[in-house]
Formats: sequence, structure tokens, C-alpha cells
Amino acid sequence: MKQFMFTKTNKMIKKLLLIICLFVGLNTFAQNRLEFNQVINISSDTPASDKDTVPQNKVWKIVGAFSTNSSYTNIWINGLNMDPNSYYFPYWLKEGEIVGATENWQYATNQLEISIIEFNIITD
Repeated sequence: MKQFMFTKTNKMIKKLLLIICLFVGLNTFAQNRLEFNQVINISSDTPASDKDTVPQNKVWKIVGAFSTNSSYTNIWINGLNMDPNSYYFPYWLKEGEIVGATENWQYATNQLEISIIEFNIITD
């Protein structure tokens, strides 16, 4: 008889814990949400000194990059030159971070295109 009551009590405790976990989980919200804003394409046609900075209250998702010759073109992210053909995307950038397309101007026929999706940060 005691064993029956013990298992019945265990089941009640498990149900109560499950209900509490569900209640807490369903009432917890993330701090921010992301909302699609626009698509941005950055090209190495612009001078290497032209870098783009992620605006305030925005997040950028670099979804890909294409280079006609990666030996002469790179993605410039926060001071690092990266070969676009050996980097795995997506790459996320928060506000204030910098991205650009650089190229060796001696080989001006090579181009780099960076595709970015911009999101607005929505705070609740």
C-alpha cells in the first residue's frame, strides 16, 4: 500500500513540475525581435576606402559573396580581409561593425559582390 501511495505522489509531483515548467516557458519572452528591412548589395566597384557600417538598431546578415577571382578580391569585416570562396556564410554583424569589398586595383577586372539582408531590431 505504501508503494502505491509513493508512486501516486511521484506522478502528482511530476505533473506539477511539468505544469510549472510549461507556465514559465510560455511566459518567457526574448529581449528583441528581428524584422526584415531590406537587401543590400556591396560591390568592389567602390573604392576600398568605402566601408559600410551597420546602422544603429540594425543587424546585417551576410548571406553570401561571389568573386570572379578570390586572389585579388576580399571581404573586409572589422579589419580582417577574408577570402569569400573559403568562408562559410551566413555571417552576422551587429550595429557599429564594418564591412566592405576590397580588391587589388591592379587587377580591376575582378569583382566581388556581397549580399546582405538588413533587419530592424524591434524591442518589446
